[in-house]
Amino acid sequence: MNFKKTFRIIHLWLGLTSGLIIVILGITGCIYAFINEIVPVVYHEKLFVRQAADDPLPITQLIDIAQQRWGLEKPVSTVEIYNDKNRTVHFRAFKESTESGMWYWDEKEYYESIFLNPYTGELISHENSEFDFFRIVLYLHWSLLLNTAIGKTIVGMATLIFTFSLISGLILWWPKNKQAKKARYWFKWKNSTGWKRKVFDLHNIPGFYSLFFALIFALTGLFWAFEWVGNSAKWLANSGNTYTSLPQVLSDSTALAKQNPFPLILESASRQYPDAIAYTFYFPRTPVSPINIVVRKEPSSASVTQQYDQYSGALLRTLVFEDKNPGEKLEELNYDIHVGSIGGLAGKLLAFVISFICATLPISGFLIWYNRHWGKKKRKSSQGESSSSTGSETAFDVHSSSR
Repeated sequence: MNFKKTFRIIHLWLGLTSGLIIVILGITGCIYAFINEIVPVVYHEKLFVRQAADDPLPITQLIDIAQQRWGLEKPVSTVEIYNDKNRTVHFRAFKESTESGMWYWDEKEYYESIFLNPYTGELISHENSEFDFFRIVLYLHWSLLLNTAIGKTIVGMATLIFTFSLISGLILWWPKNKQAKKARYWFKWKNSTGWKRKVFDLHNIPGFYSLFFALIFALTGLFWAFEWVGNSAKWLANSGNTYTSLPQVLSDSTALAKQNPFPLILESASRQYPDAIAYTFYFPRTPVSPINIVVRKEPSSASVTQQYDQYSGALLRTLVFEDKNPGEKLEELNYDIHVGSIGGLAGKLLAFVISFICATLPISGFLIWYNRHWGKKKRKSSQGESSSSTGSETAFDVHSSSR
């Protein structure tokens, strides 16, 4: 067996093994590349209101309204406030499940969202976020809707196989001579070009041009899928150096708050970062936990995390990208690289195109394999039937003429 034939067999079985999952990852990747642009358009009615006054209602009043909707059994866990004065205020109530199940939604007891008009307190939407369309898209990409332990492993294995498939594909693509090279770089279709040749070119030519970026997206996906990949990447980024983790900051539970510190915290964050897209507040889960705020920016690596004392509202710590060690910076950048947002709109468009090409590669590869193996059998079978049929007609003619 020659070298190329061996790699063709390897490439074939790698593609057949991971193909369906790669198609799913490619399609969901296309959607998620522009998630921040798509969601405000699709969910415009629940995300936007007309500004009805100069100032919104006090945030504490809005929190009380949301909490009354849920009752004490579902405490508000997250508040998302946008700088856009026409945006609704988004509240979440979230609790992890103590029991594990087969599907990703089994990992939570509840995960609900409430959207309020910030000027009137009117309820705009109350929904179960676990079955939101874009969350389904995210978890299809993340774990195939299976629980995290199982789903991430399957996705990781498929991505790892796809990575080797890309490398073996490059070896198969490599032209033998100058004449063959001319047909490998671009489409040279004529009116007489058959669909089988077109499928072959659609597999090879886009596959070649997308190879480098497809490998980047695959490797950044493996960063999350397997802990050892992420740890190895951070170790390399840190040049083998060990960095100590920052000490945990705690709220002073012995102090009694004279008033709700939330308005002061919101004012502090918005004053420091007036150009932020939004401020996401994560309420403390224990009496000594701080209030965590993610000051959202684009790309996400530019976002800032702040921690405040839940009683006094004092700023305990600010975490920015520049202050992190190289491994932590790589971890922060990984998401922006994976979805293309590190390159702005052009990067997202590139991620969309590459994801689409990746989704088509298993399909076109399957059609090539099917034609080479099953297509030949069908043609031979059809030729045999044709030959057998012709022979019968000839014998019938002879028999009839003898009559």
